[in-house]
Amino acid sequence: MRRIEQPQAEGAGWAHLRVMSLATGLSFVVITLTRPLVPLLAVHLGARAAEVGAVVGAYALVPLLLAVPAGALVDRVGSRRIFLWGSLGIAVGLAAVGAWPSLPVLVVTQAGVGLSQLLVIVAGQTYATSLARGVEREAQLGWYTTLVSAGQLVGPLVGGVLADALGYGPSFRIAAFLGLLPLAVGFAVHDVPRRSEAGAPGGEARLAEAEPPGEVRSAPRAARGSAIRRIAGIGGVRLAVVASFSINFAMGARQGFYPLYVQNLGYPATLVGSLLSLRALASMSVRPFMVRIVAAAGGRFRTVFGSMLLGAAAVGITPWTREPLGLALASVALGVGIGLVHPLSMLAVAETVAEEERGLALGMRLTGNRLAQFTSPVLFGAVAEAAGLEAAFVAGGLVLAAATFSLLFWRATFAHLDRWPGRQAAGRGPGRDG
Repeated sequence: MRRIEQPQAEGAGWAHLRVMSLATGLSFVVITLTRPLVPLLAVHLGARAAEVGAVVGAYALVPLLLAVPAGALVDRVGSRRIFLWGSLGIAVGLAAVGAWPSLPVLVVTQAGVGLSQLLVIVAGQTYATSLARGVEREAQLGWYTTLVSAGQLVGPLVGGVLADALGYGPSFRIAAFLGLLPLAVGFAVHDVPRRSEAGAPGGEARLAEAEPPGEVRSAPRAARGSAIRRIAGIGGVRLAVVASFSINFAMGARQGFYPLYVQNLGYPATLVGSLLSLRALASMSVRPFMVRIVAAAGGRFRTVFGSMLLGAAAVGITPWTREPLGLALASVALGVGIGLVHPLSMLAVAETVAEEERGLALGMRLTGNRLAQFTSPVLFGAVAEAAGLEAAFVAGGLVLAAATFSLLFWRATFAHLDRWPGRQAAGRGPGRDG
């Protein structure tokens, strides 16, 4: 083992970040190219609304069970290897849909692709939150999520154009080929040693002995279970899980049924992709200014609260947006809300959990995400089958609004998130919130 004498040089940290951000952004191009096509292909293959919900929910089924182990695996073997495994799995799964398009194949491959994307996400998020501390980490995470949003911007637009021009099968085959790009860039990612930065509340961070990621030994199951219970008791982690779960649950209505809703209005798949890309553009545009927005809002909790309310309104008013302009404005509003909630919830985890347990903690956050992504399409599918597509969007907006106001009951628990970002010097470790 070797001792880390000083934090990693700023230039090196940003250089590492650019490589991982590019690889993750390319992966999201591939994923978001096909995700809007999944419900459209399911309907094309004869699925009803409830069956569409099941197909979309399959994407989150396996990740729901394996998100925490995946986070622990990143802590053990490093981000680079996990990212490469995930990228390969995405390409293989999409190729299978392109070769054998059918409902059974779609369900099975959605489960596999969902697991593969989970590996990409937890590897990328753990990596991006491990390169710096304090305000610099906030800035780096803002740019990392900006590149992710750039991928989400390009993917749906390309997918809609391909589906209208070539059909669903060729679109999935092209996506599988493009899936080799993040795999290639992923080989250039370099894992970095970890630093322990779990300082006492308000105290200086302590630099500790570090091992290269591949040499960290797995903790016994009992110890890991104890770590999970302890991490789950941290206020920042609870906020991250609740906020991410809530907005992803509401997004289940949009992810599963928004393409069908727009198509039922008589618009082509190209417009569907354009609206999804516009949402991603709004998320991408707001993230570089995240530090200033948090300061202007008076703290991170207020920013999260307001962003979730904005997202609830954007989802809930969907049935009253039928013209392209109204659809576009709602997409922008949702993009702004998501663009702030997701990185701020990641920061809530990163700044309240020791670095050597960050992958495990982010895996817990992603478990909440995948639980929402699995249950919401199934439930909203039943609502859509019984009362129509419009009712599913209204239900999604109401659920997110209720979850947002529920955070007020825990306001004191999350007081540490109201600290001004500039008060936390880059050289200081965050205090624990218990």
